[in-house]
Amino acid sequence: PPPPPSPPFPPSPMECYHDSDLGMQYLGTVTTTTSGHTCLSWTLPPLTGDDFKYYQRFPYLQESANYCRNPDQLPSGPWCYTTTLG
Repeated sequence: PPPPPSPPFPPSPMECYHDSDLGMQYLGTVTTTTSGHTCLSWTLPPLTGDDFKYYQRFPYLQESANYCRNPDQLPSGPWCYTTTLG
């Protein structure tokens, strides 16, 4: 059988996660963790008892809604705060 058709254009590199930069450039719209938990908005305080607000240190997070990001270059890649601890 013939190969499946190619998409009309490749996705923007910023929409894809790249291991080479730990997802630092990732600007996609994933809003759930790999375990299925819904991400909280970056402008809300985390539920960890820590009142640190990442959007104050990384202003671009104010526009990131509740999308996964990696502002602090964690080796595990993009992440988010959730309503579930642990």
